[in-house]
Amino acid sequence: MRYALFLLLPILVLACTDPISNVGLDLLDEEGGPEARSVETSLFAASPLVDITGAAPRVLAGQVDDPLAGNIFATGYVDFSGSYEQASTDTITQVAIRLARNYMYGDTTAAVTLTVHDITGHWHAIGLKADTSLAMGAAIATASFAASDTLVSVPLPATWISKFESTLKSADFDTLFHGFAFEGAGNAAIVGFNFSGSSLQVVTSADTTSYAMTRSFSRIVRTGLPPLPEGALLFQDGAGPSVQLNFALTEFLDTPINGAILEIPADTVQSTWTPPNFARPLVRELNLVAVGDDPSAPALFLAKTTISSDGVYRFSSADLVAFFQGVIFGTVDYTYLELRAPVPDNTLNVVLLPYGISEDLAPKVHIILSP
Repeated sequence: MRYALFLLLPILVLACTDPISNVGLDLLDEEGGPEARSVETSLFAASPLVDITGAAPRVLAGQVDDPLAGNIFATGYVDFSGSYEQASTDTITQVAIRLARNYMYGDTTAAVTLTVHDITGHWHAIGLKADTSLAMGAAIATASFAASDTLVSVPLPATWISKFESTLKSADFDTLFHGFAFEGAGNAAIVGFNFSGSSLQVVTSADTTSYAMTRSFSRIVRTGLPPLPEGALLFQDGAGPSVQLNFALTEFLDTPINGAILEIPADTVQSTWTPPNFARPLVRELNLVAVGDDPSAPALFLAKTTISSDGVYRFSSADLVAFFQGVIFGTVDYTYLELRAPVPDNTLNVVLLPYGISEDLAPKVHIILSP
């Protein structure tokens, strides 16, 4: 999930060795060696964070009915930039939107149908949240294609070409033209189109001019969440929810620490179980941030990780150690920790995170003390 992360809260910078990794945790409590104490979460709950999906390098569009995550709608907004490279007297004969697909969520064998609309006003993509609406006109075309297609071409009708020919040729195209919106017209799948390979192609009898995709925004709406497995939270990029967590570390009051490893187990079996021919990508990477009193303010980035082969997100970094040391010493003021998907991504990837089922599956932090 996409928030710019800056240092917001004061933390104590420690003079210490590199953070102890998860490798060898079981060897720590040997005689004369470091001691590791494990603390389970005092808070582990869904977070109301609304994802920022504006200005991402991928735009999402379509509709999917996922038996795990519910019915999700994605409306994709894109804009193009460039200059007309042909003689102003040449007549435009064809205009087509070419979209390079690089993401799939839903029925991989289905036909995907999107309605195409003009965006009717100027808009800025940076900072737009997933629940934002942009003004658009009536449908001007329909795109129907196989979910497996990697390149989609949407021809625009002659009436649209006649209306916008002067705009397409204008030196002020970037200002006069506001782009297109794509709405799902079925519940088979949501697809993602990336900037690279996507363009608006304008054809005359003499040549072709291509306008590059330069701006995007994805509006994401969920209309219902089915009952989740007992003792599990859903984390979903784009549509939410995120997950907030916290720890009670009073037992370490004023104690210097030598390391910290935060573990979040994932239920990869139920997360990836799907009906036949249904793609539900798993969240592979997560960021860990600390949120202050104002959830809308930039958060404090602490660590990032990739899910391990045994299905656990393990966070370990010098910043994380310094943060927990600051919490223990009372020099860090924050409200809760939060899991977020990496900034560059724009996906609807999913993972189920168990809690309260067993000690082995409990989210926890291992605080490592000096011998």
